[in-house]
Amino acid sequence: MLQAVAAGWHNKSPEQLQQLAKSVGKKRIMVVHGTQDKMITFPHGVVLWRGLETGKGKTGKENWTGIEEEADVWQEGEVEKHFIKDQGHVIPVEMREEFGTWLEALVNRGIKLNEEEGV
Repeated sequence: MLQAVAAGWHNKSPEQLQQLAKSVGKKRIMVVHGTQDKMITFPHGVVLWRGLETGKGKTGKENWTGIEEEADVWQEGEVEKHFIKDQGHVIPVEMREEFGTWLEALVNRGIKLNEEEGV
């Protein structure tokens, strides 16, 4: 029940996401989402990534199937993203090996960035 309440009222503006990206560092962030996620639909993942990457959010161009078709969705940026076509909500379980590889690379990148930046 509490998870549903938290999810229903949780909101971060594009400006807040951009501030988070600047504070943490875009290269230390990874967004993973499946296009067929029924719990948190794909446009939400796009809006999250877009807010972190550019400070922009919804465009209003999401199509009726819930799959974002704008070009930026499939382009690389500073924030690492893995948008997986035809994948559902539990990517870490369904794609365990790939997810583990992504996560390990993110941690290693963070360590390297910390060393380079003297953090």
